[in-house]
Amino acid sequence: MNRRMFAFCTIGPALLLLPACGGGNSGQTNPLPPPPAVTAACTINGANTSVTTLVGSLVAYNANPNPASGSTCDWNPGTPSPGAFDTAAGSSCAPSSPTYTATAGGVFSESVTVTNGSNSVTSNCPTLTVQDFNLSLLPSSGTIAPGGVFKYSVTASSIDQFTGQVNFAQSTVLPANVSAAWSPASQFCTVPAGGACSASYTVTVGSGAIPSDTGLAFASTFAQALLTRNASSTLHVRAAPTSFQTTFTNNMPWQSAGSIAAGRFNADGFIDLAVTDLLPNQVHILFGSGVSGFPSQSSLDLQAISVAAGDFSGDGRTDLAFTTLPQGTSSTQVSVWTGDGQGNFNSQWTYSFGNNSPCQQSGQFGALAVGDLNNDGNPDLIVGHAGFSVFLGTGSQMPNSLMLAISAATPASILRRQH
Repeated sequence: MNRRMFAFCTIGPALLLLPACGGGNSGQTNPLPPPPAVTAACTINGANTSVTTLVGSLVAYNANPNPASGSTCDWNPGTPSPGAFDTAAGSSCAPSSPTYTATAGGVFSESVTVTNGSNSVTSNCPTLTVQDFNLSLLPSSGTIAPGGVFKYSVTASSIDQFTGQVNFAQSTVLPANVSAAWSPASQFCTVPAGGACSASYTVTVGSGAIPSDTGLAFASTFAQALLTRNASSTLHVRAAPTSFQTTFTNNMPWQSAGSIAAGRFNADGFIDLAVTDLLPNQVHILFGSGVSGFPSQSSLDLQAISVAAGDFSGDGRTDLAFTTLPQGTSSTQVSVWTGDGQGNFNSQWTYSFGNNSPCQQSGQFGALAVGDLNNDGNPDLIVGHAGFSVFLGTGSQMPNSLMLAISAATPASILRRQH
């Protein structure tokens, strides 16, 4: 029941009851209620703290808007951009739980802005880490003649601390008289968190194989999420030569070739050469074609006496070791330049023998050899001088410091390897 104010007004002899001036609701409206306060609290899979999940998993985001009725949600561009489900401003909060499948590894961030009327609020979502793995293959191609053997190294590597068992496979049908075997034979390996596991795929070409080029399709499958990562290679089967003969001659730029090492320096599967050149103080890198010489070249600015090739860093790529006599010094050195598998080399490790070492004897320093002297599976460096010195390889870093030095006067009996 509305209550109104009245006033007594006298007009002539009559007494009238009239609304009081300005009283009641005359000429006025009630003000609109203020828009409701808005809150939001973004969660992932119901959690408001950082979430870690495996690749292939379902992930549910919820803005948790309050009030939900009449509110709109804008999922802002996240990182990596674009985010998993970024939307245009003003989109509805219903459903308020966008769900997507985490198909790629990485660390993701999102935020959501909830608006109701003229009020809005932004909530940062917890960090999402998606653990994943990748597949790599070395070398990227291989060339084999009948009677030859070629080995691929297939590696599954952890991304963002992924760990799990993966299965390796190669799905291409091999040509006639070509066979292959996996090691381990089970084709399974467990990827450790932050690490990697590998298997080898060894191809054997029989004497009756005919020349062919075959694309090999490698895969690694994480069965728990039915997720597969792929890599490919080309297998070149070439006819065996009928005799040993020179098939090409190169007009090389060097003036005084000193030492030569052979290996696979890039990813084409063909044998390449490293040649020391004493006069311009360069090392020439010659990339082989497998059939017609060395059509492309590069060089390193290095005063090298000798060169040897081996995987000293343990990454499956060929590195180069040099004995050097740097200009302006009288201290002989041994250095290792690591390869990136694409034909490039960078200096990573150097050992100086000093001015009073046996290596300083004129004409005695320079020869290099590579071999696993202590039977630990890692290549070691042997440096020749008036005697020789041995640097033991670690398989994951550069060779250790000088481990053994033998002079020319050392009795031959102590050099026999003990089995």
